[in-house]
Amino acid sequence: MKLFLLCVLSLAWAGQVLPPYTIGTSCEKDPSVNVTNLVVTPWPIYANQNYTFALSVTFTKAELLDQLTLGVKKGVTWHYTFFTINQEYAKGATATFQYSIAGPTSSGSYTDQITLHRPNYSTFACWQFDYVVN
Repeated sequence: MKLFLLCVLSLAWAGQVLPPYTIGTSCEKDPSVNVTNLVVTPWPIYANQNYTFALSVTFTKAELLDQLTLGVKKGVTWHYTFFTINQEYAKGATATFQYSIAGPTSSGSYTDQITLHRPNYSTFACWQFDYVVN
């Protein structure tokens, strides 16, 4: 086990891209979906490089998903990217939303927040993760 951890840490320290894994936590008090997976590639995220996120969910009740929003925060400033979905999902339905976006252009600490919205823009799911770009 120690050897395995040493190998993984050695790759990370050498600047190698690590395999994708689920990251983040819920930021919605009473979500209408269960997030089953969020994979970000490449991980870690690098400056001036596109990255892809794939958010997999299971709906715990029927919902009309109008829009997925990705908010990227650095310091106190947020930048938003909007993706129109306009799709109904039944209770128990599963879906994966995958998008590629431009990565940050400067180093620093970031928070990405993915939210799912109804047509009236009320939020029914939120997932966020933090990262540092060197």
